[in-house]
Order: sequence, then C-alpha cells, then structure tokens
Amino acid sequence: MGGEIGVTSSSGTGSTFAFDLEVEVIAWEVEAAAESPAAPETTGGPLKILLVEDHPVNRMILEAWMRSMGHDCAMAESGRIACDMAETTPFDLIVMDVNMPVMDGLSATRAIRRSQGPNLAVPIAVLSASARPEDHALGFAAGADAYLDKPVDFATVALVLSAAPTGRSAVQALHLRRATA
Repeated sequence: MGGEIGVTSSSGTGSTFAFDLEVEVIAWEVEAAAESPAAPETTGGPLKILLVEDHPVNRMILEAWMRSMGHDCAMAESGRIACDMAETTPFDLIVMDVNMPVMDGLSATRAIRRSQGPNLAVPIAVLSASARPEDHALGFAAGADAYLDKPVDFATVALVLSAAPTGRSAVQALHLRRATA
C-alpha cells in the first residue's frame, strides 16, 4: 500500500489534513435500491392521526409520509398541547415522541390514559431514539400500545397504521419488542 499524507496550517485560521491512499479494489458491490415501504391496506378509510413531535423536521417528514398514505394529521409540538387537543378532538391513532419540552411524551400518554376524553381507548404509539429494553418498558407502563424506535422504520409505522382501526389490542399484538423491566 502506498500513498501520501500532508498538512497545511495557518496561524489563527486552522489546519487542513489530507491523505491519499493507493489501494487495489477487489470487487465493487452494488447496493440494491431501497424500496419505499407502502402502508398495508387499512380498514375504514383514512385515519385521523395526532402526530406529536417537537422537532420540526421530524414532524414534517412524518406528516408528509402519513399524508401521502391518505391519512389526516393534526400536529402538536409538546405533550401539553397534545393533551389539550386529545381532550376535545377524537383521533384514530396518536403517534407521540417521548423526549419533548414542556411535557414529555410518557407524561402525556399517562394523562391521556387517565382522562375521560374521546381518546382514552385510542392506540398510542410512542416514538423515541431511546431504544433500550428499559425505555420500552417505561413506554408500555405509561400506556403506550407500540414503541417505535428512531430512526423511524416506515414499514413498522405502516404496520401500526394498518392495525390502528381495529383498536389497541391489534396494535399491541404487532409489537414483538415488548420489553420487561
């Protein structure tokens, strides 16, 4: 193996490091193009989904994908806003980020499950980058019916969307990663 390494530095500005390597390519592997997962058919038509996510880019991506599947989305950027919306507006599914300012998703999930509002029995899927078994256990203990890990796997979200019209038990039955503390 051969090559070169170099550095240029300028006082007060910084340094740039560069290297060139001469290597033999044994074989190039062509990756198969990733398929965009399609949502399975749902019963009862488009869903009315409450999407709760504090990060605007994540919210925009999830909303665009769900709307492309024909579903109607209402948005909230905190658990507090989600609870206020859930007190008066019925939804078919709530997708709730866990880590948010003002009120986190697990506190909001517990509040919705305790309320007598129209969403007491609506499936709730929590969404988080915290994917340890104990995080999953906390989500289910709070009243979530599914725990979706970030980065989002849209095929898994599609499964949740397909099960949501038939209720919480159908969404719970999908989840193979139920963790116990």
